[in-house]
Amino acid sequence: MGLSPIRLPVREWRRLRRRAYAAQQIDVSEICGLFAVRANRQIFLVFVANESDRDGHFEFSWQQFWLARKQIRRLHGRYIGIFHSHPIATAAPGPMDIRKSRINSYQIIYDVCGTTARLWRVVKRGGKKAAAEIPLLIERTSGVWSLSGPEQARQLETPNCPWF
Repeated sequence: MGLSPIRLPVREWRRLRRRAYAAQQIDVSEICGLFAVRANRQIFLVFVANESDRDGHFEFSWQQFWLARKQIRRLHGRYIGIFHSHPIATAAPGPMDIRKSRINSYQIIYDVCGTTARLWRVVKRGGKKAAAEIPLLIERTSGVWSLSGPEQARQLETPNCPWF
């Protein structure tokens, strides 16, 4: 039996896409934040400032983390994990993303070039940390729009990436 998908409303996906693209165009930086779910399994995003001064890297303080968690509680959500963008890489966790994550933590990673968002869970396999993909549905109000993941990535036709 597979996992039931988590739903990312298209309005949240658009917010993620717009901010990630803007950050990429300015200085190849990443955007980041926390995500939560409501009782209906719909994700909502809480953006935080990326405090890193390195291209293609994100970090935020514990203070920002706890303020975002407070905001999630005020919005009647349940904290699930973090999200960030990859300005010039695919929506898969890199070695550092996995190494710095706790076991059973979740990450949404957005690929700016491929306009793909994917959900990952860090697990332990064979004594090592690894990332396992979780189904993520990007949905319009009237129903499912697309399933993220490898199938969507294969359908990529026109990347938004100036480096290709």
